[in-house]
Amino acid sequence: MAKFLSLWKKQITFCLIVLFGLLLQSKTGFTAINNGSFENGINGWNIVQGNVEVLESTNFSPTISPPDGTHFLLISNGPGDNSTAPDDSPYSDMDNDGQSDNQLTLVSQTFTTSGGLLCFSWSWLTSEEDTDIEYDDIFYVLLDHNIILSGSVDKTPEQSSFPNVPTDDISYSVNSSGPTNGSIFDDGRSPFQDFCIQVSSGTHTIEFAVADQGDSVVDSGLIIDNVRIKSNVAVPTMNQWGIFFMVILFAIAGFYGLMKKSSEC
Repeated sequence: MAKFLSLWKKQITFCLIVLFGLLLQSKTGFTAINNGSFENGINGWNIVQGNVEVLESTNFSPTISPPDGTHFLLISNGPGDNSTAPDDSPYSDMDNDGQSDNQLTLVSQTFTTSGGLLCFSWSWLTSEEDTDIEYDDIFYVLLDHNIILSGSVDKTPEQSSFPNVPTDDISYSVNSSGPTNGSIFDDGRSPFQDFCIQVSSGTHTIEFAVADQGDSVVDSGLIIDNVRIKSNVAVPTMNQWGIFFMVILFAIAGFYGLMKKSSEC
C-alpha cells in the first residue's frame, strides 16, 4: 500500500505541475485595457479636455458601423467654432510647423500590462480638406508622451508635417445628446484601419488627440474603437488543454490500475 500511495502522489504531483505551467502561461498574458470598445460608455477613460463622446452608428448620418461591438469613441474639435476645447501648452504645436494647435481635444487612459501588441482601430474625419484656409487640421496618438501615429487633412498646400490621410468625400454629420452634437465632416472620412505597436511590461499611458491648426473654425474628428492588447503569450490553446486532460486521464487510469493490482495482492 505504501508503494501504491507513493506512485499515486507522483502522478498527482506531475498533473499539478502541468496545470501550474498552463496557468502560469495564461497569467503572463494579463492586460488591463479598460473598456477598450466603449461598450460601457466613457468609463475607464479620462477626458482631459474637449468634445469627446461615445456614439453608436445611428448617431452619424450616413451611419458608420463600429469595427467592434455597437459603440465607438468620437474625438471632435467641432461643432464649428463652439468647441469648449482650449489650447494646452504641452500640446501647442505637436507637428512643429510653427502653427498653433487650437481647440485641442484629448482623451487618455493609463493601463498596466505584461507586454504585447497594443492595437486599436481608427478613422479620420474632416471638413478642412476643400476649404480655402491654408491650415491643416491634425490628429495624433501618444504612448507615454511619444507620438506613435499621426495624420492631417489631405490638401494642398501642405502645412503640417504629419502625413496626409485621404477621405471618401462623403459628408457626415453627428446627431447626439452630447458635446459632439452638430459636428459636420463635409470632406468625409478615411476607412477604419488597425494600428499596432509593441509595448513592454509595465504601466503606460495612451492619449488620443485632435486639433484645429492655425484656426478655430472647421470641424475634424477621430473615431477610436477596439483598443486592446494582443498578448505575447497566448492563453492555453485547445491543444494545451488537451495535453493536460490527457495527463489527467493517464493518472486516473494509473490509479485504477494500481487499485486493481493492490486488491489482487
